[in-house]
Amino acid sequence: MAFGFTVRLANRSDKKEWLELFRQFTLLKKNYFWFLILFLTLGLAPLLFLAIYNAPNNLDSMNYHLARITQWIQNQNVGHYATNHPQQLYHNVFAEYLLANVLLLTGNDYLVDCVQFSMMIAALIAGTLIARQFGLNYKNQLIAMMLMFSLPISLLESTTTQNDLTAGFYFLAFLFFGIKFIQNQEFIWRDALFMALALGLGGFTKYPVFFFALPFCFWFGIVCLSKYGILQSLRLLGLGMGLIVLIFTPFFIRNYTLFESVLSPEMSSLIHTENIEASQHGIKESLANVSKNLGLHLGLPSGSYNTAVESAIVKFNHFLGFDINDERLSLVGKNALFKVQFFFNEDTSGNFLMLFLLIIALFLLIFQRKNSLELKLYTISIIIAYIVYCSLVKWQMFSSRTQLGVFLASAVLVACVFSRYSRFPRLLLLYFLLLVSIPYIYGNPMKPVFPVNYLAKKVIHYIPSALAVAKDDPNASHYPESALLRKYYDFSKPFAPLKFTPDKKEKVLVFNTLDTFGYYRKMEEDVFNTSRFQQYFMHDPNQDGYKDFELVLQHLPADTKHLGMIFAKRVGFYHLWSMFKTNRGNDIAMKHVLYAINYEKLPNVEKPFIYQYIISDNEKLIKDFINPADIASIQRCGEFLLIKMKQSSDKRYTYDRPIEGKY
Repeated sequence: MAFGFTVRLANRSDKKEWLELFRQFTLLKKNYFWFLILFLTLGLAPLLFLAIYNAPNNLDSMNYHLARITQWIQNQNVGHYATNHPQQLYHNVFAEYLLANVLLLTGNDYLVDCVQFSMMIAALIAGTLIARQFGLNYKNQLIAMMLMFSLPISLLESTTTQNDLTAGFYFLAFLFFGIKFIQNQEFIWRDALFMALALGLGGFTKYPVFFFALPFCFWFGIVCLSKYGILQSLRLLGLGMGLIVLIFTPFFIRNYTLFESVLSPEMSSLIHTENIEASQHGIKESLANVSKNLGLHLGLPSGSYNTAVESAIVKFNHFLGFDINDERLSLVGKNALFKVQFFFNEDTSGNFLMLFLLIIALFLLIFQRKNSLELKLYTISIIIAYIVYCSLVKWQMFSSRTQLGVFLASAVLVACVFSRYSRFPRLLLLYFLLLVSIPYIYGNPMKPVFPVNYLAKKVIHYIPSALAVAKDDPNASHYPESALLRKYYDFSKPFAPLKFTPDKKEKVLVFNTLDTFGYYRKMEEDVFNTSRFQQYFMHDPNQDGYKDFELVLQHLPADTKHLGMIFAKRVGFYHLWSMFKTNRGNDIAMKHVLYAINYEKLPNVEKPFIYQYIISDNEKLIKDFINPADIASIQRCGEFLLIKMKQSSDKRYTYDRPIEGKY
């Protein structure tokens, strides 16, 4: 569907237009031609390789993007089912529909990461076409493309099964068809249809697309009203609302049937997990959340700089009358408090360079003359879109990826502003943007082509603020025995926190000591020296979990096809399901057999599921819910407990009150 949209997006169905496009490509100046070759070979090709070669291992993918698909496949429908992670049910589903088709058609997960990769390509095309609508030539369109490509969160997500690039693409498609629609001299239903469809599918992928689109909808609507009259405007509104109702109705019915709400479980519900809507609104509240959300993109690999920026944002929030972690405006937890820091991962990386360039572009725009009214309204709409999002949604430490659509759209704005300067070193900027993309392409911690993370730490002699030493580390006893490490780390406390920062010379010695003990060993791994099963667990809290589950498979009889699940802490199980499927064939099934009583009424729960073995991560749950007389044996397999029942059965276990220690 992304490729079909892209073909329509390009709007070059005429043979002459394709020939003209090819002619323009052949007439590219040699230096731009070679840049594109370098971009394809050093930029896109490695990402495509990683998308195919590396196993999907993003934590959100394990927890709900792919986990929900396993249940759809087993149930042969997309209805709700019993789970210990309700987000699998009510988070928007369109991206997962695409992933499910890939999994079903190929029979494996080698191409599932290619969905996001293809969405990145589609987003780059959409962005350059928006730039073309604003009159940019191919050189400035390339700048827009590279600004979008070099976004860290976009590069890192392009080889995952997350959904932000999918949402970002449909948002850009909405903008392209919307701008094209208002630039037309007559009302063209084709553009109106694709504008509305892109908006509907974008929102069906991720709700923030609707927030981002709101000011643009007002803009497009006012132009439509002034150019085409109220009757055509009402028809356009009816088309948009009709498509959204058509797209969302089955999903909302499933939600309402289970949650008595079309969006998510009510706060009073046993299966309520989160409330992401800001519970207080106003100018001060909006300013507070805008400052915190910008803080997600301001982090740099400098502790003193980050502390200074964080302090400024905290003081600004206090000036407005809010605590920095006010739960009315922030979705916080023990490990998710507000903090300005530099992230290099698929979930929380910021877009510092793009934000910096955007601020410069906005400043320059003030002094530029003869900019089109459309560009000015586009700029105002982007700013309002960001404010609307920050006003309606609580701050989260993971929100940088949710904001991807705004940053993709902002890349076009920056390119438009810079295009006004004829002497601007465009080619130099293109190479610079490709260069700053390299670490994110080749050094993704979850799928490193080279151990960039380890090499960077070795160059700066990075030492951790606390020591997280695995219990099974063969050198675990050597750390507290080292006089040098005892000098700087407090081994009497959990995780041995750093007492004080050593000077440069001592820092080198501490790093070398930790390196000798193999503390950084995991960081030296790359995609070429890890097995596919190991790759699945790169983002898992227990990176050696694949070894534990291999023990589980060894203890299961060869004819075992069904495995019950009773999990307390673990919510993601796609990697377990995939290993089970690889080991036992396509007709395997894993289902939760302990769940909240709310799920009992679901048709998928009423379906028979015969099992004799249960996998668990919590001994107390087994004691509390399973009659010992029904248990034949319990085998400890690292993190997991493998429970063999005396007889195969379809028995399920439910609870009607919160379980302590359970998510």
